[in-house]
Amino acid sequence: MFTHVSLDDYRVAKSGIMGGTRTTAGRMVPYCVFIEPEFARVGLSEAEAREQDIPYRLATLPMDVVPRARTLSERKGFMKALVAADSDRILGFAMLGAQAGEVMAVVQMAMLGELPFTALRDGILSHPTLAEGLNMLFAKVRPAENQSARNARAPKMSIGVEIVRVAHVTIACGRPFEAVRDALVKNIPALDAQLTKILKGASAAEIEERRAAGPKLWLFGTRDHGALVAGEGHAKKAIQFEIGNPLTAERMTRHHLAAGLYAPLRIVFYEDDQGRAVFEYDLPSSLFDQFGDEEIAKTGRELDEELKHVLITAAG
Repeated sequence: MFTHVSLDDYRVAKSGIMGGTRTTAGRMVPYCVFIEPEFARVGLSEAEAREQDIPYRLATLPMDVVPRARTLSERKGFMKALVAADSDRILGFAMLGAQAGEVMAVVQMAMLGELPFTALRDGILSHPTLAEGLNMLFAKVRPAENQSARNARAPKMSIGVEIVRVAHVTIACGRPFEAVRDALVKNIPALDAQLTKILKGASAAEIEERRAAGPKLWLFGTRDHGALVAGEGHAKKAIQFEIGNPLTAERMTRHHLAAGLYAPLRIVFYEDDQGRAVFEYDLPSSLFDQFGDEEIAKTGRELDEELKHVLITAAG
């Protein structure tokens, strides 16, 4: 038995002896495992909510997107929250990550105080702290079912805006513009049109096997961005490369169709005013973290390494 539960048992027993009314009924027991990284949870788990036939909304967040986790180089893990389907009540919280027990205690206090999840979503939490991730986690809770039902009965246009933190990468090359361009085009094969046919009838296992066997990245196309500013003698050396892999895109979009926004990835390559060849792009994992899905986030991290490898190889 947990020490903290035993202590509360003592308080309940003492209350009974002294004529009090304190009981163990409905008490909220937090759970911590001090492994590496820590695991902590409080309230209902998904399995418990299903067993009790309690409808819920689920929000997840990989620790990799929490600013403090990045500064601590403690990017492993996730946060997960269960919110009632028809109200703003927090049903449960779980976290695997650095100082999970401390962050869990923040959510437990909110639950004990019967605060709505919006209090943690909208509250100003100190930056950069691990608890700040709660802002991001609860921002992913979808609208309550009753509101969704009303919207379904009275369809109308709506616009949602979400602020996404994106990491931007700049690589200054060690070779001339033309040499880097030619090396990149040589190292990344042009997109195989047969891949789209393979996707239509293949199973997930077959697609993954083909992805493992083939090139990690394909060149979808190029655009001459320098031509956009070529007027009045302002010609520039600038190219936009579209790089990706339809097989990788399938892995992500099966979890969230909107992940297709970044398939393929776009990389701008140009010669700066000092004559240096430069790559600039948005870090794939930071783009995909917004979907709150660990499978998509994992693929994003793989793309980080694959893209960095081909660009640095070409950069010399």
